[in-house]
Amino acid sequence: VFDLGDRVGLLRPIGVMPACTRCHGAVEGIDQDVRRELSQLYPEDQATGFSPGELRGFMWVEVPKR
Repeated sequence: VFDLGDRVGLLRPIGVMPACTRCHGAVEGIDQDVRRELSQLYPEDQATGFSPGELRGFMWVEVPKR
């Protein structure tokens, strides 16, 4: 948690859980239909190759102080 003066910021890690690997795991382990759909919906996406327990990134949220 970060005090930003008139706001408070929160930084939270995004960890990879087993269910995440259905779309974000090793490409060869992702169901063919899912791969096809992902490539149509997100042609530039490269968010694959992750394993459970790895760090996927972070979420950042800011809210005004009351």
